[in-house]
Amino acid sequence: MDFLDSRHLTNHDSFVQLFPASDVFEYFVTSVPAAMTPQHEPKFYLEVKPGTAQKGEGRQHVVKVVWDPRAMTFTADPPRLEIAQNDFVTWHCDRMIGSPPYSVRGRGQQGSFSSASLGPHAAFMHFFLEAGRYAYQVNGAGVFIVEVLDHRRMDPEVYAKRAADAPLVQIRRARPDPREVEIVAGQTVVWLIDEEQGITIALNPQPLPPGE
Repeated sequence: MDFLDSRHLTNHDSFVQLFPASDVFEYFVTSVPAAMTPQHEPKFYLEVKPGTAQKGEGRQHVVKVVWDPRAMTFTADPPRLEIAQNDFVTWHCDRMIGSPPYSVRGRGQQGSFSSASLGPHAAFMHFFLEAGRYAYQVNGAGVFIVEVLDHRRMDPEVYAKRAADAPLVQIRRARPDPREVEIVAGQTVVWLIDEEQGITIALNPQPLPPGE
């Protein structure tokens, strides 16, 4: 079964943040727990400049997360990024050989963002590699389902069409809509955060009761 926890990102995950206001952020890509301040890890910089794009119409920027085995830290490429208001930034790590899970945490003059505690205008994306029935919780509560079908039992054309899609799940009042999603192995689910703070998405530690 896949590992799923928005607080601990792996190469199957991406963290996306929309930046609606001008600001200058210092941020870390870190394996240090959320309650601790990174001491030895490098800082990275994100400047959001005034822009004319409306929400949903901004550019997308990708920051590549890389594990440095010599320094035992993560790096961000590029280390400095300038974007415009209402642009999106996606953080993703392609390879994690020998590295721990990570989170992205930043603070600016006007606001902050964190993949470990998702807030407004954030998204968490997970690529499901293995078939199965995944029960997950939001903020440690509820039973919500991602049903992942075995792609080997599907017509190749049908599979290719489905795998190209990424179902969207909206989180409102700590509840996902829809509550259950059916996908195929090799497909990504995107959880979008509405206006709430402190959202986490993780597998239910308890197995599903028989028949559910």
